[in-house]
Amino acid sequence: MVSCGGAIRKGQTLLGEAGGAYPPYLMPKDDKTLVLDGLAYPTMVAKAHFYSDLTDNQAAPLVAMLKPQSIASCEEPIGFGASELTISVYYVLCANDQAPPVFVQERACQGIPALRRKLTWASGHFPFLTEPERFAKDMVETIGSEIARSCFLGLFCLREGGNTM
Repeated sequence: MVSCGGAIRKGQTLLGEAGGAYPPYLMPKDDKTLVLDGLAYPTMVAKAHFYSDLTDNQAAPLVAMLKPQSIASCEEPIGFGASELTISVYYVLCANDQAPPVFVQERACQGIPALRRKLTWASGHFPFLTEPERFAKDMVETIGSEIARSCFLGLFCLREGGNTM
């Protein structure tokens, strides 16, 4: 299952597939020291890109958990691409996602020969946070497993501050 993600081709880089520049929510420097340290840091606009369909109160703890990402993961070619997947792939295209935008998601779907089904939602980057019951229902129908339902409803409980046990 891929939810609003990219499908990078073997030998390509994340930056190359995204147009060659870092997205505005990720910068390859520490803003306090301006020293390159091999990490790309989340910026202040990360909330607007990742959690645009959550309230500020819902998004705040999630934004606080964002961590730096290695520059190598963005700039070095990958050795295994989505075109090499042999298992069934199901894709949730999120029409209101700001990271990655719809054109990147559409291109990702085109690059997955094992794509079995594409679901299109009018949600942001994390549909399992904003519509967990619908997400779980679609996963159960698509994958045909109660495991998917319990997994994604558990995320809903975490989002609401409940206990999943």
